[in-house]
Amino acid sequence: MTALTLANEYYTKLLERVIDQRQKTDLIETDPVQRLAMHKRVLRQFIEAFLRASENSGDSPWVKAKGLAFLRQIFSPEGPYAGVPFGTFTFLDKNECPKFSLLAHLVIKEPETFGHLRKDMFSDLVHHQLVYPARFKAIEKELKTLCQLEPTQAFDEVMADAVTNLHDHLRDYHTLAAFQDQCGFASLLAHGSDVKATLDRCLQIAEVTAANNKSFSSMFRLAQDCINHLDQEGNADQADASRKQLLKHALEVSGRQKTKDADVWTPMIRELAHALGDELDTRQVLSYLNYLPMGEQDPTIRQFVDKLEAADVKKSIKRDYVKDEHYPFICRADLKQFYTENELLILLGHKFSSDLGL
Repeated sequence: MTALTLANEYYTKLLERVIDQRQKTDLIETDPVQRLAMHKRVLRQFIEAFLRASENSGDSPWVKAKGLAFLRQIFSPEGPYAGVPFGTFTFLDKNECPKFSLLAHLVIKEPETFGHLRKDMFSDLVHHQLVYPARFKAIEKELKTLCQLEPTQAFDEVMADAVTNLHDHLRDYHTLAAFQDQCGFASLLAHGSDVKATLDRCLQIAEVTAANNKSFSSMFRLAQDCINHLDQEGNADQADASRKQLLKHALEVSGRQKTKDADVWTPMIRELAHALGDELDTRQVLSYLNYLPMGEQDPTIRQFVDKLEAADVKKSIKRDYVKDEHYPFICRADLKQFYTENELLILLGHKFSSDLGL
């Protein structure tokens, strides 16, 4: 059986299943919101099956044409999943790249039908270009082949436009840190990117990140470069507000890492030491005190310290700091007022025993 015959049978059966599942979903769920959620889940399953299936693989233009026709049928205005998105892909296997490229080609070529997939699609493309370059090159190669089959906008031009609108396509800290490490702020200016929008996206990612030290350092640098640019352009208020947010995020991430790395975090926090905002929680206040020597701290930090509750201080130190470091940190940060004399003696005793290796 030829590849074309296999592909033809595969797409015929898959289209039947797609239409049947759409009809069943419509019968099962009457609530419009829940129905759309079900359609998204079902469509995701079909797309994943489409990417993995070997029956629709092959370099033949006819096989590719069958795949393009199938996608056009299910996403057309009269199709079963018109206008329904299905999300992004964190990592594409090598064998999935050619089929993924069919989707990318249609998003680029026919925005009137596939425009609802554009943001997620370009998020995937930018993510793979920066984080998984070998996979991106496979997609790029396939898209250039498809462009010969069905002429459309040059892929290089499409990706240049994606960088211009980078803030729409920065998915998470992996993508953001990789962009900083490989391209940096100068690339934003070179492509005419929206610096303010990119900064806003940096701060959004930093706020919810689980990033490691290296990734946060990269995000921090890009955000700081954007902030300094806004300052130079006369947007001082925006720059000051952004510095306060960035410092708060740095204190949060550094504070929850139990193994403290002063070589990484002290330079970042020192750079923003006088950008204290109006609100810091206990963890963030303690991290500020931990990473900056007394002489380098903004004196207003003591206003935050005075508002802390003893129970919160003890809980945070116990949770976020290695036990051997509790007593030295309490002394260094001038936090003895939150402990009784007996509690301090117990902590000192533990430190003494640890130093002796007992």
